[in-house]
Amino acid sequence: MPRTLIVDANPLLSALLGGAALPILCDPGFRFLTAEKTTWEVKRYIPTIVEKLKAAGKTAWTEARLERRFHQLPVAAFGDDFYGSFLPEARRLIGQRDPEDVDLLALTLHTKLPLWTEDRDFDSIPEIVVVRTSELIEVQR
Repeated sequence: MPRTLIVDANPLLSALLGGAALPILCDPGFRFLTAEKTTWEVKRYIPTIVEKLKAAGKTAWTEARLERRFHQLPVAAFGDDFYGSFLPEARRLIGQRDPEDVDLLALTLHTKLPLWTEDRDFDSIPEIVVVRTSELIEVQR
């Protein structure tokens, strides 16, 4: 049975660039969920990523290609109709530090699943379990 994790934007962005997150996301031993707003955050960064790739001489990358790659990642996205009752608690816990993380935290609180992130803003929230990419790499070995 696959282990299910909530995934933040930073591992998704890493996967788009072919980073260490990609083999984890493609591992059938895991299932990944995220907040719909997290997918919007990733999509907002795609033009910037393409600019950086082109500046590095990787001219084959286009916004359309990265968007296709993003949509191929095995991640299920949930809207706030699923976790909305946890939004007030999430705002209280992280809203002052990073309002963009409120929905992801609400999803994490609702599901009680571990959150895969490199964002240190989540470290001081005792109500959740945070896992890092390096930990997941170790689990894969």
